[in-house]
Amino acid sequence: MQKNRRLAWIIARIADFARQVRGSGTRSIRQMIGRAALCIQSFRKRFSHFRLPHKMSEQKRTLVILVAILVITLSSIRVRDSLKRADIPEAERPLAFSQEWETLSLPFAMPPVQLFIFPDRTCSIDQYGAINDGETSNTQAIAIAIDDCARQGGGTVAIPAGKWLTGPIRLQSNIRLDIAEGAEVLFSQTFSDYLPVVFSRYEGMEYYNYSPLIYARDCHDIAITGKGTLNGRGEAWWSWQKRQLAAVKKLYRMSDINIPTEERVFGTEAAGLRPSFVQFVNCTRIELTGFTIKNGPMWTIHPIYSDTILIQGVTVTTEGPNNDGIVIDSSRNALIENVRLDTSDDAIVIKSGLDRGGQRVGKPSENIVIRDCSIGRGNSGIAIGSEMSGDVRNVFVSRCDFDGTKRGLRVKSAPGRGGIVENVWAEDIAMKNIQAEAIQIDASYDSKNLIRPTTANLPLFRNFFFKDIECLQADTAISIIGATNSPIQNLSFKNIRMRSERSIVLQDVNGIRFENADIQTRQRPLISASNVQNAVFSALEHPPTYRPFVLIEGSRSSDIRFRSGYPAKAVRLGREVDRATVSYAGE
Repeated sequence: MQKNRRLAWIIARIADFARQVRGSGTRSIRQMIGRAALCIQSFRKRFSHFRLPHKMSEQKRTLVILVAILVITLSSIRVRDSLKRADIPEAERPLAFSQEWETLSLPFAMPPVQLFIFPDRTCSIDQYGAINDGETSNTQAIAIAIDDCARQGGGTVAIPAGKWLTGPIRLQSNIRLDIAEGAEVLFSQTFSDYLPVVFSRYEGMEYYNYSPLIYARDCHDIAITGKGTLNGRGEAWWSWQKRQLAAVKKLYRMSDINIPTEERVFGTEAAGLRPSFVQFVNCTRIELTGFTIKNGPMWTIHPIYSDTILIQGVTVTTEGPNNDGIVIDSSRNALIENVRLDTSDDAIVIKSGLDRGGQRVGKPSENIVIRDCSIGRGNSGIAIGSEMSGDVRNVFVSRCDFDGTKRGLRVKSAPGRGGIVENVWAEDIAMKNIQAEAIQIDASYDSKNLIRPTTANLPLFRNFFFKDIECLQADTAISIIGATNSPIQNLSFKNIRMRSERSIVLQDVNGIRFENADIQTRQRPLISASNVQNAVFSALEHPPTYRPFVLIEGSRSSDIRFRSGYPAKAVRLGREVDRATVSYAGE
């Protein structure tokens, strides 16, 4: 009888405290959480001497737990009503169909994309103790604001106007980080702030390292929006590039022989491997809109193994080594539009893993749409590779302009990479002041810092379609370099107008067509082709003084056709080329 009374008394006490939370009358979620915490603290203090009897039957223990859960659940009904759909199960949450995706007319199948409607809830970081002076660290205040907002079911974590210093920001599902106009988020230059290490990928190799400045893993429905600025202050990290090679080689070896990723732990100044700026790992439905981002440690916006990505109206400005703008890494279903980039490395680049490690992971980048982007400085305007061992396919680029990039459109890889790059379209592209190649496809890419692959796997490039491309000034118009045993296959150039210093170079290509191309270069001949098969040149405009117009070399050259009445004297053949290799229509 005494045990039963004690059990009833415990249940009554739980109900009393639940009523305190339920009946507080507050509409503030923060106040509710604080009141609940006080109740729990008080309960522990008052009844810390009490223990459930060891001899209490399992049925009674279960009853205590079930009744407590029931009371707490009922008491939370009023609170849930104020959350406005925050606790709706994920499968039932309203999803907004993005009209931007509806208007896409693509040459490949791409599923419609749905983006999350964030709950109508705002947690401003200044309400959580953040101080707007550009000197006080707000890492903890921002983390608490994100935790609180996520605990309530999600919503917007607001960063008001002003200067806010912080360490790494860890996003969670259903969270939108909104950076107000006039707000500047300054990231700490204290390296230890970015520890403990987190899972990441360094140039196509999985490992654990310093946390990216903004990081999310295994999340869904996340966003960064607003008109403010993210300032990575990456100059503190940039000197590390000079000492990173030993660590890169070590990581490459670990990836190559498949050392477990959990054992590939770096995160030291001595190793010198820099983190990305904004990184999403294995996330779904990512929205990045409106803000300005500048000068991270290295790669700026870097989704890995992620699906459904919208990057819209963002401005990316970077200095420093390896500071690519947007890096799509083994991710799919991405729309990048109305983005302005001025970067010290590739502006937009698509990757999918490096060599054996990338092949082992086997996650391609696919269904990538890039349109209406404006690119200034950059090692390349839009690039694919060189880390592409997990394959890249279905890329559509349109209505973009490049002014002052080193190269325009570029695809690069190297023997040993393996992997396939296929189904790439680029149309309605305007370029000027290109310092090297306007268009470059290179299967033999090399670099002084490139670690030599340990396999003989050759990359395969096929199905590239270029249409309505104009370049007013470049050093080299077009350079297509395949591999001896893996020629680049099936390329089409239509409605091309270019002015350049150097001529077109074609090497180890099988299947290429030029139609309606107006290309003028200072260098003669206009086209140098070596070991090219199945080529058609139709309606190529050129000054009448160009002699020869085309030089064909290489013993493997075959089936080269000229249309629209090109005379044989406009074409010169190398000694090793059979005259039957070339045919002329209308002669």
